[in-house]
Amino acid sequence: MKQDQPGELFLFNGTIDKSENSIDRERMKGSKIVGPDYAFQPEDIDWYDKDNATYLSFKTGKSGTYSAGVSTRAKSIELTAAEFNEYLEHDGVLDVLKERKEKGISDKAAIELYAKHVKVLFQVGNSTSDHYKTNFGYPVEFIPVTNPYKARVNDEIIFEFRKNNKPVKGHLVYFGFEGEELGC
Repeated sequence: MKQDQPGELFLFNGTIDKSENSIDRERMKGSKIVGPDYAFQPEDIDWYDKDNATYLSFKTGKSGTYSAGVSTRAKSIELTAAEFNEYLEHDGVLDVLKERKEKGISDKAAIELYAKHVKVLFQVGNSTSDHYKTNFGYPVEFIPVTNPYKARVNDEIIFEFRKNNKPVKGHLVYFGFEGEELGC
């Protein structure tokens, strides 16, 4: 992106490459963009919906590395025992699946309480800045240890995974690019 120019970010609500529906503004909280001498907290008028996705219009500031994020309020969904167990296995939440089996409740329906906490980094102009490591204080959050925009081919990019603002080690994480899903 260029500095001091209109910009746009979009949110998918579904998978990485397909949005199932737009995001209800009543569920959004903690949305913001930070960069060099730049702090933007969107209002309802800054968002719009198109083709099942939610878009944010804004104007960039000075050259640097920016962080943008949005968190959603929790929502609940009722699942049968089979649906919940399949979800836990598919998403790698094996500790909860194991606990359900050990407690003898794996045949019980469940009410899942879920929220989403999304963060994106983007570069404005050519100068980098330390805003890539902004901690938004979301319940779960990835924070880069080094600036990904300074990385070269074959460089390792390290992220810290935080839950309730504390580092978490050994948690299953899925990531992907260009249609390939990878895990670590």
